[in-house]
Amino acid sequence: MAEVIDLGEYRVERKPHRPFDGTCQHKHLTVDQNGGIITCDDCGKQIDAFIALNLMLDSYSKYWAKLNSKDKSLQEQAHRQLHLKAAQRVEDAWRGRKMIPVCPHCSEAIFPDDGFGSTLVNREIAVRRRQAKIEAQKRERGEQ
Repeated sequence: MAEVIDLGEYRVERKPHRPFDGTCQHKHLTVDQNGGIITCDDCGKQIDAFIALNLMLDSYSKYWAKLNSKDKSLQEQAHRQLHLKAAQRVEDAWRGRKMIPVCPHCSEAIFPDDGFGSTLVNREIAVRRRQAKIEAQKRERGEQ
């Protein structure tokens, strides 16, 4: 199965290859631009340009996968923090002496002893109900 790597405007498709026979992984290369020679700084051997390209693509693929994994975990963490921030805002509002938080739907005050969070509903059902209400309100106003 071929692997496709996008490098900006370049796109490289790679087919599986056999690993090197030697022990050197050729991670430190020097390119002689005049003679077109690539030399490994670790073992001193001359490396074929095709092999050097494959080594760089391997490294790039691993780095890109690692970067995508970190990005995904950061997005998940930001999503979790959103809930924590909302809880902190409610807690800060309840700690105030003169003001009380209000329900965004019915505009009624929510007191700490009202049992906030003790009754739960399935998220999917709640989303469907909210969408149905919004659509019904649009129909009443004549929108579509």
